[in-house]
Amino acid sequence: MCVYLRGESQQRASLSHRVVDLELPLLLMLSPLLLFPRGAMPVAGLAGILGLWLLRWRVRGRITIATPLDLPILLLLSMTIQALYPSTDLTLSMPKLYGIVLGVSVYYAVVNGVSTPQGWWLALRFLMVAAVGVAAVGLVSSQWITTKVETLNVLYSRIPRLITSVQSSFGTITGIHPNEVGGTLAFLLPVPVGVILWSVRQRRESVKRGRESSEFGDARRRAMGSAHPTPAFVPSPVSLFSRPCMLAAVALLAGSVLALTQSRSSLMGVGCAVLMLAALRWRRIGYGMVAAIPAVLAIGALVGGDGLLRWAFQLDFAGDVSEKVVGRQEIWNRALYMIQDFPFTGIGLNTFPRVLDALYPSFLSGPDARIPHAHNIYLQTAVDLGLAGLMTFVGICVTVGWQAMQSYRRAEGLTKGAIAGLGTGCLAYLVYGLTDAITLGAKPLFLLWMMVGLIVVANPRLATTISEPRPIAVAREVGLTLWSLYWVVAVLFAAMAYLVVALAATGWAP
Repeated sequence: MCVYLRGESQQRASLSHRVVDLELPLLLMLSPLLLFPRGAMPVAGLAGILGLWLLRWRVRGRITIATPLDLPILLLLSMTIQALYPSTDLTLSMPKLYGIVLGVSVYYAVVNGVSTPQGWWLALRFLMVAAVGVAAVGLVSSQWITTKVETLNVLYSRIPRLITSVQSSFGTITGIHPNEVGGTLAFLLPVPVGVILWSVRQRRESVKRGRESSEFGDARRRAMGSAHPTPAFVPSPVSLFSRPCMLAAVALLAGSVLALTQSRSSLMGVGCAVLMLAALRWRRIGYGMVAAIPAVLAIGALVGGDGLLRWAFQLDFAGDVSEKVVGRQEIWNRALYMIQDFPFTGIGLNTFPRVLDALYPSFLSGPDARIPHAHNIYLQTAVDLGLAGLMTFVGICVTVGWQAMQSYRRAEGLTKGAIAGLGTGCLAYLVYGLTDAITLGAKPLFLLWMMVGLIVVANPRLATTISEPRPIAVAREVGLTLWSLYWVVAVLFAAMAYLVVALAATGWAP
């Protein structure tokens, strides 16, 4: 009997370990419950996430390993929770809350579950499949804009509309906006492009090494009197050709759909990402970009912000550019007014259109226009979560950038190209966010959280301290001190937000 019970307990422990090892796939299977919340579905999804976390705690003896993003994520979640109080419509706020919780859960599933190179590359392949899926779904469900390039209207008319209704936080809509499809593809597309660039480099190096080895072998056999030299090295088509061809197909499909969206912000994001990839891949291009920075800054100073914005809107090829520029500036001004009036708590998660119509009406767009967000991810984050939320978002971006730099320096071969693609994908999202926004908690952003997790996993912290020259060590200490002060200010802003909420909840007034 004791032997039977011991065997049963061992089987349960083995099953628990298997479930923990498969946390990321299981979480992805639960994601539709949070991405498309209806009825009790989000409750079931949150319960599933909680169960996975508790099971990980039981099996591994800890909730999670320590990561550089723990404090920023904790602040982000705390500001998200407090943003529910000023919200004027929880039916708009709760879907974004579910999306943020899902993204954070995906990040921790990656950093805790991806512990081998095979698992890392398997997660990266999932991102490739996701890029194909986003392109395919966007192709058959987008509401194509037909007023920019009229020559593409014939092509749009031939694309079938297989998905005519899509659930959003504002209700059921007739299709996905092309800018959102373009923004998602903008941060996914650099990943296969980065692997392609470095795979070509690896192929050339392999061919070069093979030729050198062949020449060495021929010379050795000639010296030994052999009449049959060894044939030249032939790279394996499985390892060197099939993967780049598959990645090229992914990049071609995603890039084609991205071009069809005609999203200016997406094209600018991808353009910056590709330039950065080229600078990392070829040092001469990088040096040229660094040398061109003063000239670019001088041109920007001469043209001015309005001039640059007008140039960007010239890509529309239609419509009154001045009207578009003024309209976008009006939206940004309204967002700044909201931040000034609600600096600590924000207006509430995802309530921008409601508050805009009620307190800051748009004179150019009219009362019937539905403006979903501030068309700037930085302004939108401050509007939703207050100044502490904005500082947290910026802190996450800086930390991820630093982690990407460290991971890139330590990586080799194709992993170097993959990390470059992941880092520049995050850069594309930030550049896209200058003039448009895929807001925090939006459906596609769990893929971006997965990319962040893969970047952090690829940067194992060194067990030993590396000796540095005195000036560099002093600069590092000063930077760490300033960085600590930055987070102290962010925590104080978060505390002020909760104080304001507490005072408002008790009804106290000065």
